[in-house]
Amino acid sequence: MKTMFWILMAVSALAFARGQEIIPGEGIVILPADKLPKTVPLFHSVTADVLAKIGPEKVTTTQKLVFTVHQGNSGELGVELRGAGDVVSVTGGNVAAWSVRSDEAGKRSILFQPKEIKAGTPYAIEVTTTANVSDGSAPVILPGPGKSTGFSMTLAVEAAPGFAVKVKSAEGLVPIDGSEGKRFFSAATALLEMSVAAEGPGAGGIEIVEPLLTGTLSPDGASVSFKLEAKARASAAGSRIALLGGNAAVSSGTSGEGWNLSLEKQGDTLVHQLIAQRAGEFPLGIGFEAPLTRNGDWRSLDFRVPGGVIVPVVIRGLPEGFAFDRSLPVVPTKESDTWRGYLPADGGLKLAWRVSDAIEDGALFFSSAEASDVRVGNGLLRQSTSIQLRILQGKLPSLSIGIDGPGEILSVTGEPGLGWSVKEAEGKRTLEISLSRPIEGGGKFQIESQSALGGFPVKAKAMRFLPAGTLRHSGWLRVANEGAVRIEVADAQGLIQLAPSQFPGKADETLRQVFVYRFPSAEYAYSVQADQVLPETSVTEVTVYELAETDRRIHSDVELDIREAPLREWEMIVPADYAVASVTGASVVDYVVASEVKAGGKSLRVSFKEPVSGRQLVSVRLEKNETAKAGAWSLPRLAFPDAKSRRGYIGASGVAGYRLAAGATSGVAEVPLTFFPKKVSALQQAFRLKETAWKVDLNVEALGQSIQADVFHLYSLKEGAVYG
Repeated sequence: MKTMFWILMAVSALAFARGQEIIPGEGIVILPADKLPKTVPLFHSVTADVLAKIGPEKVTTTQKLVFTVHQGNSGELGVELRGAGDVVSVTGGNVAAWSVRSDEAGKRSILFQPKEIKAGTPYAIEVTTTANVSDGSAPVILPGPGKSTGFSMTLAVEAAPGFAVKVKSAEGLVPIDGSEGKRFFSAATALLEMSVAAEGPGAGGIEIVEPLLTGTLSPDGASVSFKLEAKARASAAGSRIALLGGNAAVSSGTSGEGWNLSLEKQGDTLVHQLIAQRAGEFPLGIGFEAPLTRNGDWRSLDFRVPGGVIVPVVIRGLPEGFAFDRSLPVVPTKESDTWRGYLPADGGLKLAWRVSDAIEDGALFFSSAEASDVRVGNGLLRQSTSIQLRILQGKLPSLSIGIDGPGEILSVTGEPGLGWSVKEAEGKRTLEISLSRPIEGGGKFQIESQSALGGFPVKAKAMRFLPAGTLRHSGWLRVANEGAVRIEVADAQGLIQLAPSQFPGKADETLRQVFVYRFPSAEYAYSVQADQVLPETSVTEVTVYELAETDRRIHSDVELDIREAPLREWEMIVPADYAVASVTGASVVDYVVASEVKAGGKSLRVSFKEPVSGRQLVSVRLEKNETAKAGAWSLPRLAFPDAKSRRGYIGASGVAGYRLAAGATSGVAEVPLTFFPKKVSALQQAFRLKETAWKVDLNVEALGQSIQADVFHLYSLKEGAVYG
């Protein structure tokens, strides 16, 4: 009680000092307080020391990360991860927890929660990752800046014993001089992919190490004089490598100690080959001229030196007040009075520049044209849309396309597309395409999409695309069916129907139903009505009923005329007391005989190896064990339940000693034996079918046995004897 008294006194004094009044309530006193202090945001920098060990099957990286906290005492520390692979472990004395996260764009980051955070104190962790080597391509997982305020990384690459590695592709990395392409430095997000191959005499060829390419612009500005300095390592005498190709020619240094150059033709181009005269290492010093190609205001270079290592390039003598084309692989940066850059891993030098006054951009104006191909099939509506952009003025930094209609986007491809995502806001969907560089002149994107259809008949709508900011959007639309589907285009608005041949691109001769339209603006609409199409089959049969000594047989050649839609399997009804001996045909793959008997018949289902249409011939042979004897024989009918029409001939043949006489018949017309379309030995009766439900009764008569003989007698009379 005393403690509570003193607490109340302290609270009362504080309230009195602030001029507040204590209001009695239910044991609660509310006092105004000053503004709560804001949480200090966390700022940190990262230094990374990465070692990548590359073997024939795996790439293992050890990333030693040092985080230095400059401000803040709570939050998460982390870096971005570039490259395919898995994080195996994260260790460190100050690590309380860690995780690998991916955002909506698929970018991965590794984050860890320190046990304590104190400004100015460095925290070190070690991250181990692995990645698989596929077809000699070895991806390396590298850390990136992430949310850090400062970042620097050194990277060392080591190959497993017996193997050699080369740079296949690299971004954001600067090779360290003298490292022969095995050590790099980066201060930004980087990406590296190496190639790994067996090392030794079997590998062959020449390896170029420690290259440096130096160029000087000629006084007349028409060419650049380059000098390539490097070391060459040859595995054997006679080894060679393509040293210089493209729009350049050697001017000096055609040979040296242990090597020489040879100009050879490869295809339609000439290439300078470096040929080793001995095995070992030797220095190279080669001069060559590269003319500048003029394209409007642009001056460009285009030639190739050996790839596999990142080649530094230094250019001197360039004028002031110009800019490089950033869409090309090589974009040098200024260092004092020179410009320094790096060739990509393939060794191709492609760069261009022009005077800055000539690159002032005006306001953005662009138009777009669309060619959309819609296919309606069983259960699915597929759409392939090509959008062509034409930049009339300025540059297009990003592309946003509105989506109207149901369905999902499957893929978006095109140059210079970098990635895509579908965003939804206020019930409207938008396709956002990120670009690797602003679009100038024009660009083309291909969008693949699909939407599910319900049960037939169905009425569906396809997607409609509208690029944001375009001056005019027009194009073509083609709607066609796939498979056993019949379609109609309904509720068409803002569409002009054209002939199918007027759709741009190559004509598709396999399409059965095609509707082609032209729309002058994006304000158009339509719907597709689809219904399933069933195949229509007409049957023409030639069936022979044979009376044999020990059995009765039915040979039937059935010709199917399949229209409207392809047929995968076909059913006929055969007599239940006959066994199916064989079913053959060019497209027949199997058959199944049902065990259930209905109305004296059972089902024979014939399967084809692929959907068939048009004319197909199927031969069926049935047999029944029954000894030949005199009496009545009612010919059993073959039935075709799915046939739209039926026609043909039936015949009867008998074994010697029996005669087949026609009895009561209906639905058939007797024809001469010579008119029967199939040549059959011992054919005795022939009929042409007039109705589907025909009936033929035959009388089997046994003929009496008779013997006919022709006898010749010869008599010879000789001396003393008579012969006969």
